[in-house]
Amino acid sequence: MTLLYYDPRFLDHVTGRHPERPQRIKQIGARLEQNNLAGQCARPEWQEASRQRLERVHSSQYIDYVNAFARRGGGMLDPDTVVSPASAEVARLAAGAACDALDRVLGGEDRTALCLGRPPGHHATRTAFGGSCYLNNELARGEMELAGEKLSLAQVECDTYIVAAQNDHIAPWRSSSVSTQLLGGDVRFCLSSRGHIAGVVNPPSPKAKIWPSANTPPDPDVWWEQAKESHSSWWEDWTEWIDDRAGGMVDARDVGSTTHPPIDVAPGQYVRAKAS
Repeated sequence: MTLLYYDPRFLDHVTGRHPERPQRIKQIGARLEQNNLAGQCARPEWQEASRQRLERVHSSQYIDYVNAFARRGGGMLDPDTVVSPASAEVARLAAGAACDALDRVLGGEDRTALCLGRPPGHHATRTAFGGSCYLNNELARGEMELAGEKLSLAQVECDTYIVAAQNDHIAPWRSSSVSTQLLGGDVRFCLSSRGHIAGVVNPPSPKAKIWPSANTPPDPDVWWEQAKESHSSWWEDWTEWIDDRAGGMVDARDVGSTTHPPIDVAPGQYVRAKAS
């Protein structure tokens, strides 16, 4: 049984025509009800995230600023961050849901949790509305902390396969290639043709094209000079790469149970569903 976190107040974070708007979680809730999944979930009660908990990830000044900005009626904190009068309260409620879900799952009450909370906070820094990873690059610089512990990518010792997209406007491939120098273990870097989404959703086809290489010099332009073009998909390259590391084949496990029987054969109803 999955823990499901939802509160109608999440809809009070009003963002106009911004892609992150209330209709997103309305659609998810409707789909859960349509497939009789919502009734199979536990609905825990939770509280807003406390000030003490918020100050573990945000400065006191930042919290006060956002609260005051919402009380004044909200607006645009930056070109991509919309605040409405209820946004600060809703954000505390959403943060509380995430904290409660983590506490319960780690405590063994359940194995999974789904938080239909908003606004999202994945781009927020400790002192600004952006991203400790996306803007400040704290993880790459070895400055990010979690529960008082510094995080180091060099301690990731397993082999890593990294995909970047040639025309990605959000994560430029030359910037992404720097990650090959940060991780422990053997790293294979594969540059896929196309852009931010299409470069990843780039299945085998006559149009697919990649530049894969296990040789990862620090300078991306040097890497580009020695990379060899292949008219294939990174899916195929990754399949060969993972095959050398995945071990032998095993029988597929039985899924579902008497309490939670499978609702459809693979790949599932959601793959064939069409947005209305």
